[in-house]
Amino acid sequence: MPCFAHFGTAPNPRRTPVILFQMKLSNAFRLLVTLLLACLLQFSCEEHAGERNDEIIQVESDDEEMNEAIDTARETLDQFLEKRSGSKDEFFGLLKVYFEDEGDSEENGEHMWVSLISEENGNFTGTLLSSPGWLKSVKQGDEVGFGRSDITDWLYTEDGRAVGAYTVQLLRSRMTEEERADHDSSYPFSFE
Repeated sequence: MPCFAHFGTAPNPRRTPVILFQMKLSNAFRLLVTLLLACLLQFSCEEHAGERNDEIIQVESDDEEMNEAIDTARETLDQFLEKRSGSKDEFFGLLKVYFEDEGDSEENGEHMWVSLISEENGNFTGTLLSSPGWLKSVKQGDEVGFGRSDITDWLYTEDGRAVGAYTVQLLRSRMTEEERADHDSSYPFSFE
């Protein structure tokens, strides 16, 4: 039986009633915004219980193209971090992070989107935006900690276009033209 890893496409802001963005903020204000966001996400999850906000796409763990996309995202992560730290205006950026429940094998983990709150000496903190499909140790809206090696993709928007999103671009390339158009129509930015 093949082993699978979980990859979700970018969170769909049109399927979630919360508009997510990130600006340079003081730590206290960031904490307040994060708590409000977590409350809104929790309310949204309760309101839409039974609905899935994330599309789950399973990919074999030995998928060479996907592993290359992850490697590219890791090699270029500094581009994301530099853009975020140098942004004087509103910054919308996400990290895809690998999570697994303690004691599970690597093939049972999930790659999910996180909004970055802070980064210090290679230690990251963020808010989990994706809804886990099967993991029990985290839930949508949780503040999560992770290291650089846990990051498997990143994206930010610039001039209405997604930058990065290496795993998403690969998944899009495997879609039919109709599937890709449907996927892309759900986002307020372009993947082209």
